[in-house]
Amino acid sequence: MVHVVSVTKADNVDTPPARADAGAGGPGAGGPGAVGAADRPTIHAANREALAAWCDLSRAVESFRARWKPSILMALTDGPRPMSDLRAALTAPAKRVLVRALRELEADRLVERRGPEARPLYALTADGAALARLLSDLASWEGGRAP
Repeated sequence: MVHVVSVTKADNVDTPPARADAGAGGPGAGGPGAVGAADRPTIHAANREALAAWCDLSRAVESFRARWKPSILMALTDGPRPMSDLRAALTAPAKRVLVRALRELEADRLVERRGPEARPLYALTADGAALARLLSDLASWEGGRAP
């Protein structure tokens, strides 16, 4: 599970959190039961870069994490294909599942539709081809690991 932390100006990004026992007791005063800026997690300057990289990685993984998306990307590395060829190459997923995955890959600008609406060809975009190369490298890495 990925947790996304949103940082706003009110989060006092570069300052450590205030102590919960500071001030008189009571709501809003930092005492027991008080909920406020001091109780929220803060992101220190040293962690901002790591968090940004993690968020980028999370977005990248989300763009292809559905069951058929990596297989579709790999099937398109040999060139544009019609949907019927993709279904045959992917051991025939349900047409609605394949259509949904292709639409999501199009929305993520990893796949593009070409040709007539009646029988379009699906092809990798430049970003899709780059991701397919990374997936191929990942598959090679996994295949080369000792059991």
